[in-house]
Amino acid sequence: MRTKNDCVYACWKRMHVRCYDRTYHSYHRYGGRGIQISLDWHLYANFKMDMWDTWFKGATVDRIDNNGNYCSENCRWLSKSANKKPFKYDAQEFLRLYNSGMLQKDIGRPYGLGQDRVSKIIKRARRG
Repeated sequence: MRTKNDCVYACWKRMHVRCYDRTYHSYHRYGGRGIQISLDWHLYANFKMDMWDTWFKGATVDRIDNNGNYCSENCRWLSKSANKKPFKYDAQEFLRLYNSGMLQKDIGRPYGLGQDRVSKIIKRARRG
C-alpha cells in the first residue's frame, strides 16, 4: 500500500517530468509553453513543507492560474475528477489573440488544440 509520502513524492516527480522532460507526451502543454517550477520546489523537502498538510487521498496538484508556474502561491490539491478538465484555457484570451491578428493554429499550438477546436472556442467566446 502506498504511503502519503509516496503519493506526495509521486506528484512532485510528475510535476518535474511535465515541465522538464522534452520526451514527455504532453510536454508542449507545460514546459513547452514556458511553465516552470519555483526554485524552492526543485527540492522535494520544500514542496512537501508547503503542500503536505493540505494533501488528501486521491489528490493531484493543480495550478490555479493555468498560465502560471508551479509554486506555493499558485498550487492546490484537487481530486482527480475535479482536476480532469478537457482543456484549461481562457476562451476570452483566445478571442483577444485572434482579434489581434494571431492565427488560430498558433493560438492552439501551446494547448495541443487544432485550428478547428480553436475556432469553436472563439465562436463560443463571442457569444459570451
